[in-house]
Amino acid sequence: MGNPLGRSPNSSNHRITHLWNVAMTINSLLKICAGIFLGVTCSYVFKVGHPLSDEKDKPHTQTTSKRSTLRSKSNKRGIEHQKKDHLDSTQQRSTDLINLIDQYSAFNQDEYATEADKLNSMPFEKKEYLGYALFSCWAQNNPKEAMIHASRMGKVSASLSHVVLMKWASDNPKEAANYVKKNQERLRRLEKHGHGVEGSSIRTVASQWAKINPLATLDWASTLLPTNQSTVQISTLREWSKTDPKNAANAAKRFPARTKKIVYATIAENWATKDWNEAKTWITGLPKTEQEEAIGAAVKALSKNDLIAANEEVSNMPHGAIRRKTERAIAKNLALKDPAVAAQWLTEHADTTTQIQATPTLIENWVKIDPHQAQLWATQRPEGDLRDSAISVLVATDPDRHPEEKLNLAFQLSDPATKTTNVIAIASQWLKQTPHEATRYIDQSPHFTEEIKHRLLTP
Repeated sequence: MGNPLGRSPNSSNHRITHLWNVAMTINSLLKICAGIFLGVTCSYVFKVGHPLSDEKDKPHTQTTSKRSTLRSKSNKRGIEHQKKDHLDSTQQRSTDLINLIDQYSAFNQDEYATEADKLNSMPFEKKEYLGYALFSCWAQNNPKEAMIHASRMGKVSASLSHVVLMKWASDNPKEAANYVKKNQERLRRLEKHGHGVEGSSIRTVASQWAKINPLATLDWASTLLPTNQSTVQISTLREWSKTDPKNAANAAKRFPARTKKIVYATIAENWATKDWNEAKTWITGLPKTEQEEAIGAAVKALSKNDLIAANEEVSNMPHGAIRRKTERAIAKNLALKDPAVAAQWLTEHADTTTQIQATPTLIENWVKIDPHQAQLWATQRPEGDLRDSAISVLVATDPDRHPEEKLNLAFQLSDPATKTTNVIAIASQWLKQTPHEATRYIDQSPHFTEEIKHRLLTP
């Protein structure tokens, strides 16, 4: 994310620096909570003015008619307009967010409390998004008071407490750690009942403090409740290994086997990213029972820089779950850069099980770059689960493809249940978008059974 203020975050202007830091705190939180919160929060667009203002078939060979092609082109033009509108909306939200933070930053303590009370009467999505901005600013001024009020915010209490702790820990990690230590049980209950992720408060503080003083963070872990100690140890070692994997690995030796098994993989991956030879030497010195996960993670990192060397390492790994996991990770890394190379790599190096498991990520990324080549690869797979998986992902993730084209692909699926599921999903969506066109096609098509026709067309 670029600096939306158009100025360096190191500006001498304290207000600008403060606004930038708060915006980055909110941005970091949204990335961490993406699976839980992002889908709803990013759909909210602020209003102008005060932030709290109201408001048995044979496979059917795909044929694309001239009419269908014209519809696809029209559909693509519509998609391009939607993309532009989305970009404009995103830019507007960025501007609104900065203005909102600017306004909240000028509040005194009474105004923060009053505004928090107003938020409590808002709908969930609005309360959550506005709360991120309000409580991040509040944490800059009085994190203890912000924490007290965050706990009173109902279903968003856990996420807003996370905002406060993230900002607090980035400014004064030791003070935030002392607060967490004294309030471990209360925070656990808050995360349990406030729609949060259990242990997220502990992890947040540990990760922030570990960036500054990992040894002090590990000492802090020993003072916590037993259930929280391993959480802090794991978070600290993971963060430490990003900059100093050697010392993180040495520190990990004294921890229980379960903790070591978890962190060794992260240490290996971070170390291999910096120096493959050093990482491999360290891994070969580990007990045999601790090597497999670590080498798999290290090879995943190696594949980003040297695919040939990574292939050789994978070929030396025993067949099993860890090897398949490593192969999937390599395929994912490749798919993000060049799906065609990833597809070739999977075909040449991975077994069918791994290919099937890696197919969703491959096709999803390929469709964004070259949907035609993605379709060729999918439809040219041998009949079976891999081909069915590839085609299913293709029709589900290509927004520019006309429903008739998607159905022509779905009719080629070999598994009856998979075919039926995909056909019904595509046809149902088409009926919502353009009901007359979809109804005419479904009624006239010989590829729909009477049962499915009745299911789709009967109100």
